[in-house]
Amino acid sequence: MAESIGGKIRNVLVGILIGMLVLAFAVWGVNDMFTPGARNAVATVGDTEISTTEFDTLFSRELERINSERPESLTNQQAYDQGLHNQILQGMITNAVIKIDADDLGVGVNQSLARREIEGIPAFQNELTGKFDENKLNQALNRARITRKQFENDTLSSLRSQQTIPAITGGLVAPADYAALQYKFLTEQRRASVLTLSQSAVAEPETPSDETLKSYIEENSARYMAPEYRRFSLIRVEPFDYTDDLEIDPAQVKESFDYRVNTGTIGSPETRTVALITSAEEDTAKEAVAQLQAGTEPELVASSLGLDAPDIYENVRKNGLVDPATSTAAFELSEGDASAVLGGLGSWNAVYVQEITPAVVPDFEASKAEIEQELLEAKALDAIYDLTADIEDARLDNLPLIEIAEQANIPMSEYPFVDRSGNTQDGIRMSGFSAIPGIAADDKILRTLFTSDLGYETDLFETSTGGYAMIRVDDIIDSTMRPFEEVREQALTAYQNQTRADALRSKAMEVTQRLREGESLQAIKNELGDAADISQTGLVRTNPPQFLGPQVTVGLFEGKVGDVIRGPGPDQMTQQIARLESITASQDGLAGTYLSVLQEQATAAISNDIQNAYQGAIIKENPVQPYPNQIRSVLGLSTEN
Repeated sequence: MAESIGGKIRNVLVGILIGMLVLAFAVWGVNDMFTPGARNAVATVGDTEISTTEFDTLFSRELERINSERPESLTNQQAYDQGLHNQILQGMITNAVIKIDADDLGVGVNQSLARREIEGIPAFQNELTGKFDENKLNQALNRARITRKQFENDTLSSLRSQQTIPAITGGLVAPADYAALQYKFLTEQRRASVLTLSQSAVAEPETPSDETLKSYIEENSARYMAPEYRRFSLIRVEPFDYTDDLEIDPAQVKESFDYRVNTGTIGSPETRTVALITSAEEDTAKEAVAQLQAGTEPELVASSLGLDAPDIYENVRKNGLVDPATSTAAFELSEGDASAVLGGLGSWNAVYVQEITPAVVPDFEASKAEIEQELLEAKALDAIYDLTADIEDARLDNLPLIEIAEQANIPMSEYPFVDRSGNTQDGIRMSGFSAIPGIAADDKILRTLFTSDLGYETDLFETSTGGYAMIRVDDIIDSTMRPFEEVREQALTAYQNQTRADALRSKAMEVTQRLREGESLQAIKNELGDAADISQTGLVRTNPPQFLGPQVTVGLFEGKVGDVIRGPGPDQMTQQIARLESITASQDGLAGTYLSVLQEQATAAISNDIQNAYQGAIIKENPVQPYPNQIRSVLGLSTEN
């Protein structure tokens, strides 16, 4: 038994590791392990190599994702300095370890199963037929810059890993006593007195000299820099360039409409609430039908015949019941009608239709234009995909941008200097017009523009609207300090605000010390007058007061009675000094849903601790050796001696 449990726990932990890999990459102290090494690998895990190509692909993909959420894009060097390479490498190490462990457990999945898994992904289904569409897969892989073989191998690896997920993940449950302690901790009542100091508690700062302001500007130069501007050339193909020239067969529109209605994509299909009373004998089932048709409730019918309680299926769709014969009968009957049906397992079912909810079918004429537009856009994407294949071939032949444009019969546009927000030097925002987005409205174009070198012609990349573009950076105006007169007023306001905040913080520190030495809140309030305000507040960890700053809130929850805590208010414009007056344990019991929630949270925390321990154990069995110079070389950074 112990051995069996150990095996199951092992599987649980593998499953946890898989979840960790999918959700986030943990950052290790990988740098401490770095030593020079392999030529075609960024690291080894035991005898397994982590290839430079795979690392480069994952790093680029993750950096693109990060940059999509930032106002300004990170370069490879900046991302490296922030440790992104460590995160990517650790994720790959974890994946390699899982694969090694799966091999040890004898887990195997064939290639055909991986292909079937890919073909079942909804994103790769044709809108008309609902079947796997090779073109959709290829387009997605092209956008993600992944080869078909890479995707199949990733899917294969994922399926192999999934087979290690245990059958008893629910067996790991935190004790109820632990949850009860957590409840007491969370619902503990605390009371505090709070003295809030406004900016009127300190004198207004004097107007600084220009020399002082210039020094302040220099110390905070990033705030007063003019933006970097770039001039560039662009070729671009978008769906909206093709939709006007394409046509959709009306029969296709109707076919797509019918498919969407049948699948519930638009409108809603007919549903029924069905009661099933199961019997081993046909006569008993027929008697049940007679009683149901007479208006007797299904529960009473089953009870009177000595049968199990009926199964009630609410809002079931056509063919939604497991047994085909029963499902067919349920949708042939009228509301309130019943029938005896021989089920697939040899038992008899009294099928009773309690309620019918009619289908809601949208008007075809009202939906036609929208569906036609969607089909046009899909057709345009197909046309774009064919064109981009030719552009990629031309790019591989090292043709310049202008020749690629001429060969593909698409225009090459030259743009004036713009900043990272898409504004020209004259302050004009290049936002485009009507439904066609301009440069300023396309984050991907701007990110690519400002992460490319002068004179560099980019590879084909996807735009935010599903099209594709290539860019050449023609000229760069570096970011420079704005003239003093231009930023003087802005700097003056910032300087005085900072001076005021520093003075208020010093005042709050003085007040804090006086309170700790025994002076009363009221005495200090009387001294400061309207510049100070006293309030009383209760605190519970599940619902902390919103008027307290986070530093003060945390200090009050962590402190003991009599402690004095200082920190800025939530608006950063005030200072707060609080004294913890009392702590009262919760008197309420713990039960029901809240107990379950706390148990789940505790279980997750314990699982995480076990995961960390297991990770350390399997890494110890498969030593990890990273190669720092290879990583830097792959990213185009200078190597270290």
